[in-house]
Amino acid sequence: MAERINIVLVENSFFITAGFNSLIAEFPGLFLSASYDGSEKNIVQKVLHHKPDLVVLNPALIDVGLFSLIKDFSRGALVAGLVNDKTPENVKSHFDCCLDLSWNKYEIIETFRDFLVKRLKQDDHDKSDTVLSSREQMIVREVVSGLTNQEIADKLFLSVHTVNTHRKNITNKLGIKTVSGLTVYALMNKIVDIHEIRH
Repeated sequence: MAERINIVLVENSFFITAGFNSLIAEFPGLFLSASYDGSEKNIVQKVLHHKPDLVVLNPALIDVGLFSLIKDFSRGALVAGLVNDKTPENVKSHFDCCLDLSWNKYEIIETFRDFLVKRLKQDDHDKSDTVLSSREQMIVREVVSGLTNQEIADKLFLSVHTVNTHRKNITNKLGIKTVSGLTVYALMNKIVDIHEIRH
């Protein structure tokens, strides 16, 4: 894939970190670029240095200035909270999304999937005209399957120029410029099944 959705995790538990790595393995195009335990000095600068699309944070690790920290992270990324039943509602409300540590795998995947759709909707484009034609959906399916423009052209009996035109139209309609973004869009809109995607 040409680009990835870049994630930074702030969590000190080995087991939770390993579980989170397992979770993002379910989503092609996601990449955990760094992990911090929350005790680092200048953590905002360290996290934002990675230019994350998403910061996943356990609020229980932050003793002072949690809301300010979330606000600082949200200037460059969406922020998800790793919460539990003891996390106060006013803390949960500051996150773009909450992943409850007591949930089972499928509850977490479903919530995370919905959250990724929200990431795609951060684009300024008007989404009212984003319905893709059947041919455009076919092109998206092949792109996220890992085929090059030439391979798509050969498979669908089109010219490479036609495939390029379709891809430009898809980008203009959706405002999604990366293969990883198209992959998430295709999964959310049931254009492809997760098993169809080449890793």
